Amino acid sequence: VIADSISSKTFKKLTEAQEMMARDDIPGAINELELLLPEVQAESLDRALTLQMLGYAEMSAERFDIAIGHLRASLALDKLPESVKYNVGYMVAQLYAALGRYDQALEFASGWFASLENPKPSQMMFMANIYAQTKRFEEAIPYAENAIETSEQPSESWYQLITSANFEIKDFPQAGKWLRRLVERWPAKGSYWEQLASVYVMME
Repeated sequence: VIADSISSKTFKKLTEAQEMMARDDIPGAINELELLLPEVQAESLDRALTLQMLGYAEMSAERFDIAIGHLRASLALDKLPESVKYNVGYMVAQLYAALGRYDQALEFASGWFASLENPKPSQMMFMANIYAQTKRFEEAIPYAENAIETSEQPSESWYQLITSANFEIKDFPQAGKWLRRLVERWPAKGSYWEQLASVYVMME
């Protein structure tokens, strides 16, 4: 929380709510923040930060729809510092993804991702996943490929995603390439050998 540009009263209340959340007193924190909300000025940084924390608290309570409402309201005020804004955008994208609303997740995730200077492999995979869930397989592939190539320990599910995306667009040579890598890394899994054999059959 940026102490210098918000009122000291709001800062104090937000700190109290944060401490409650740290102690797992989520209902107490939500109550505190809901009492604070009508007291802060409309269109202010105080309000944006209060809504942001309320969103995080509701997220901890697993009320994702309510959390999204607060976080979007916080973003809409356009008062949050850039770095905070993009983290909130990412959070909204994750919440939409958790609710299975991938089109809306993508809308938020693309803005967030564009702001990253050096995306981590896990962040690239988050994008690959959302594109795959929205059936935009061709767009998912470069993200997944990038994630695998830049990660020291790419997980098996990443290889599975890029393989199935290539199957979906009927790019069998690429599907075969990734299946060969799956077979190399997890040779005990018979299903990968079977899929690889069927790819060779398709490619004659």
